[in-house]
Amino acid sequence: MTFGDTLKLIRISKSLSQKELNNNLMSRTSISKIENNRQIPTYPKAIILISELGVTPNEFEYIRNGFKQSSKQEIIDDFIHLSNSTQHKALEQLFIRCNNLLSKGQNDDIYRISLIIKTLLCTDTKSLKELRIIVTPVWKYLETHDSWDKLDLYLVNNILFLFSSETSYTMANTAIKNIDQNYPQLRKLKNGFLLNEAFLLMQQNCWNSALQLLELSMSLSQQIQRFDLFILGRIRIAICNGDFITAEKERKVLSLMGATNMYKSIEYEINEFRKQIQKKTH
Repeated sequence: MTFGDTLKLIRISKSLSQKELNNNLMSRTSISKIENNRQIPTYPKAIILISELGVTPNEFEYIRNGFKQSSKQEIIDDFIHLSNSTQHKALEQLFIRCNNLLSKGQNDDIYRISLIIKTLLCTDTKSLKELRIIVTPVWKYLETHDSWDKLDLYLVNNILFLFSSETSYTMANTAIKNIDQNYPQLRKLKNGFLLNEAFLLMQQNCWNSALQLLELSMSLSQQIQRFDLFILGRIRIAICNGDFITAEKERKVLSLMGATNMYKSIEYEINEFRKQIQKKTH
């Protein structure tokens, strides 16, 4: 359906007249032209009209798409629900879907997601400088927004590792505050930021501060029943305490749980921190 068709359908279903809908935004004649596909509203006016109908933009698009999720929303949802960045096959498939949709027309959200996915797929083949160049449009977009929406928060969480510890730490702090204030239901994402922020502090040898965040993360992991992340927290606590024997034992638990990707990726982390601590003590 067109925007006008959808607007009319929802308006009538809610028993609203065109006059009641305009709310001094535009004339009844203009609304009539929109509903009859003879006029296209500007984006800001379209958002206000949708709000006046008492639905969200996503709900409007769901109805417009024949009561099915749009291809765009399906991509956004799949991106958000990727459990971790090591799912290369899923990332490759999602990247193809992004490009297919972009070939039909520009879409800023999908474009930014595609850049993030491209970066995740290239972490082993490109330098940090090259990866930063790829996500520069995403970073510039995020910089211009005082408050991040749900998708923005997931974008942020996937590019923290690309920037300096100070910048990443500030971004993670801002994101956690945003979640607490506006998206308290996003507990899994908050947990991801806590783990990432703790990791950044560990890199700076701020062990006590990292331990505090890891304790918060482990509590949250239990609440959301993400026991793989609970074990990850225990591994990092062991690293903070310089107990690499316990860290290796906990890593084996990940293997027994079937968390193969995390089991493999955490090995590098343990070895790097072991070298870091040994270098400092010699």
